[in-house]
Amino acid sequence: MDEDPWLARIQRAVDAVHGWEDRTQRPESPDPGSALAGDDQLNPQHPASLVAWSSIGTAVDHLGLAADSLEREGGARLRPTAFYTVCRSALVAASQAVWVMTGNRQARLQRVRWCEAEEHLGRSQLLRDYLNESAFQADVSPEFHREVGDLRDRSVERRKRVLAEINGKSFTVTGMLQDVAAIVAADDPWLARAYAFEWRMSSGGAHARLWPQELRPGHKLPVLGTSTTLRYTTGSTETYGQSLGAATLVTSEAFRLWDERRVSSATTDSD
Repeated sequence: MDEDPWLARIQRAVDAVHGWEDRTQRPESPDPGSALAGDDQLNPQHPASLVAWSSIGTAVDHLGLAADSLEREGGARLRPTAFYTVCRSALVAASQAVWVMTGNRQARLQRVRWCEAEEHLGRSQLLRDYLNESAFQADVSPEFHREVGDLRDRSVERRKRVLAEINGKSFTVTGMLQDVAAIVAADDPWLARAYAFEWRMSSGGAHARLWPQELRPGHKLPVLGTSTTLRYTTGSTETYGQSLGAATLVTSEAFRLWDERRVSSATTDSD
């Protein structure tokens, strides 16, 4: 019997992930005079290199968890949804890194500013939840409660300023992924379609939607004596390989851009 070609592809991806795990144990930063250092100077309060490297690290961390599940003692256990959710997180994180390191300088700056605005939104929403909780106010001192409120207010105001400076233009994660798909799969419409497929399918699964299960491998069994049909959904080496492959592909591109843009050269772009 011929060996499953997806097993070899999965193993290559896992090997790449282990190499990236070793590398991301040590923080990296751009060289003075590099293109990435130039981007950092335009938004020092939230540098492009910080967004890019932390996004790469997040992608590798999730891919590491995916690799761990494949190399577990006793063999991999194919799951119908969870594995794709982990790969989806890696896909989004790596795409964000690619996104802020591509395009002209104006586009890159605007993308970094959007990421900054999202940081302040998430932080202010969390702090708001605490401040609106009566039990929290009873549990802490008035001084601490006031400090939390001040921190929330600063995040709200900072987000307003950032959005005003980029003319209030907002982006969605889906829009970001579409931009990155056009970069990673510029000459391959099938690859771009596969990229979008993994995002949509894995997002559906992450939000406990039923429709992705109709498209995953599985089979239906009628329930005797009723008009009901049970559908059993599982994973396969092909679906695992596709999901892991999409995430590792974008992470590889993120590392390539990082290595290219963090090193100073005589032709550093300034557009």
